[in-house]
Amino acid sequence: MDVNILLFSDFEILDAFGPVEILGCIEEYSLHYVSVTGGIIKSRQGTKVLTEEMKDADSYGILLIPGGQGTRPLVNDIDFIKRLSHMVMKSEYCLAICTGSALLAKTGLLDRKKATSNKKAFEWVQSIDKNVLWVRKARWVED
Repeated sequence: MDVNILLFSDFEILDAFGPVEILGCIEEYSLHYVSVTGGIIKSRQGTKVLTEEMKDADSYGILLIPGGQGTRPLVNDIDFIKRLSHMVMKSEYCLAICTGSALLAKTGLLDRKKATSNKKAFEWVQSIDKNVLWVRKARWVED
């Protein structure tokens, strides 16, 4: 199964590479680092990652959306949100980490579904879409 890790400028390295550490141990999984334009993407911590262009990625399988400071400008990037929505709909599973849930919420695909996020950014994330069933006390939710 393909695992597409969606990266963007100022993504949080732990949000991406914590799950990569686990998912990378599963022999049947093939990891792909993707971004809107492809090329080198730099994390908030300065780590540079070579990515494939989002449109060239196999959208089936698992899509992982990390959080980080880079989510703030992206929630207002209509083109990015449309591309994200398309990729989410083609994926079998979607995992949003931390404030990555704000990006997923902005697509409208979380409406009437349970979700959570980083507690320090919870009010901001919650403000992105009031139709999401935000769960403040949870560390993770499944829906």
